[in-house]
Amino acid sequence: MKNESSFADNYSLRIAVPSFKYLESSWRNWRVWAIDHHVENDMVRLNVFAEPTDGDQTRLEQSFHFMLNKEGCKASERFLAFCVACGIRDEISNTRELLGRFFSMRNDGKYAIDFMPFGLRKVVA
Repeated sequence: MKNESSFADNYSLRIAVPSFKYLESSWRNWRVWAIDHHVENDMVRLNVFAEPTDGDQTRLEQSFHFMLNKEGCKASERFLAFCVACGIRDEISNTRELLGRFFSMRNDGKYAIDFMPFGLRKVVA
């Protein structure tokens, strides 16, 4: 089968794009209230516990699990995105730096793109 390519800029699509209002409503605010870790073979499992901060009493606290190397020098893109969402810049040297931090999250935080800094939630149309 031969690949088809074109340099034209008019390829018709029919994809529904979510509205700004929907995107804004899908983010929720959280606060980190506890952290623990467990050494497993050559990795460290970092467990982060967060509680909702936007007054929604129907939602329960969440826990997030991140895998780090045993030396604490390498982490997943998801953990790096989480740190940035919590307002940490340049470097994190101790897990206690995450305690009490606020962040925004959508869905269940399964991917790096699901974390955003707390103050950037407003989407301007």
